[in-house]
Order: sequence, then structure tokens, then C-alpha cells
Amino acid sequence: MAKDNKTLSLAEEFIYIFNEIDSHLRKISKMDQTASHMFVVDQLAERNKLVRNHKEELKMYARLRNAIVHNPFGSEINIIAEPHPDIVEKYRALKDRLMHPTMALAAAIQPKRIYSTTMDANARDVMRVMAKRNFSYVPVLDRQERILGIFSENTVFLYLTRNEICAVDDKTSISEFIEYLPLDRHVSECFEFVAKGAALDDVRDLFERRLDLHERLAVVFITESGRADEPILGMLTAWDIAGNNK
Repeated sequence: MAKDNKTLSLAEEFIYIFNEIDSHLRKISKMDQTASHMFVVDQLAERNKLVRNHKEELKMYARLRNAIVHNPFGSEINIIAEPHPDIVEKYRALKDRLMHPTMALAAAIQPKRIYSTTMDANARDVMRVMAKRNFSYVPVLDRQERILGIFSENTVFLYLTRNEICAVDDKTSISEFIEYLPLDRHVSECFEFVAKGAALDDVRDLFERRLDLHERLAVVFITESGRADEPILGMLTAWDIAGNNK
């Protein structure tokens, strides 16, 4: 746009914001100009939580934009509607959130702060740390820091009940639990992986979708491309999501 943003009228700035949002939504949805703005919003809302949360708001702004640009008076009147300053400010804030969302990796527990273990570690030592620091899930990693499984209260419970063992002694290693460590062996909880480019709202959506299915999503792990066989870049629990609920 030729004018500096500081010299734009409210209507001009509103249209400028609309155009930036429209371009952004088309880019991430891979839709061209043949699709209407409303259609793009509807389609993205089905798979993008942030757009879904603001779907009606985006449509309201789009209708206001149409009222501004569709001028039946032609050159006689340049602008037939001028949005209120507060509306422009809210639209600008929405644009910033859509185009610069909080990334999951930024809110995640970073690798240096993740308490993890290995197959040859002492199980009692790991359990003591879990009790002291109130950890529910401990990733079991290989030498390349890839997940082999999860050590949790559920792991210990299954191990003790199915093997009819009443105690874990100081000689018990994590490898003793190998049958119950794989992610798909945790019968009362599940785990997900997302790529490092995932938005925090998308991860929040994973937790909510599992809740709707009456399933407990325990942890979402972040890796380079969202594969389970890659080193962990971060992890998010429901508590982390709740702490970043904006």
C-alpha cells in the first residue's frame, strides 16, 4: 500500500488488515482467489483451532469490509462506512494472533528440563525422583535421545498386577518394565507427537479432541517433523496447556 499506516484513515487501515488476513489464510489453506473469503474461513475452521475460535468474528469483519468497499455511489462518495477505532484495534490484534500464533515449542518443557531415563537406570531411583518432583511421566530414551517408551505410575501398576509382584527393589532396572513401556501399552492414557512448527492452539485442540472421545491425552511430544523416532525437542502436558490458556 502506498500510504504509510500512520496516515491511513480507519476505513483504509481496516481494509489493509483484511487484505493481510485474507492473504495469510489463503496461503496456509493453499486456496487461490477463486474461493471467497468466507469459504476460506469455513474450510480452515475445520482443521485450524485458532481460525475456528474466531470464525464468527472473522466473518463479521468480512461483512463490515464488504460494506465499506461495495460503494453504490461510485465516485460521489469514496467511503460509505467508517469503522470505530476500537473495532480496528480489535481486528489488528486478531491479525497479529493469526499471523504470529504462539508456537507449541515456545510453551513446551525444553529438553534440558525434561526428566528422562534409560533402560539401564534404577527404577527405584526414578520413582523417588517422580515422587519428590511430582512427575507423572518419564520418557525412556535411547542413546540418540529418541523415545523408547514412557515410565509412569500406570507402567508400575501394570507390571505389579500382571506379574503378581508386590515390590520393586533396589536391583530393579527400567528394562524390567520393557513390556509396559511402549506408548501403545498405556491402556488408560495416550500420547501424541507434533512437528516443531505446530501452533500451541493446535496442540490444545489435540487435548480437547481426545477429551471429547473420553480419552486421556497424557503428553504431547514435539519432534522435528512430528515422528516418534526423532529426538524430543519439547513436551507438553495438560497442565502446561492450561498455564498458557489465553
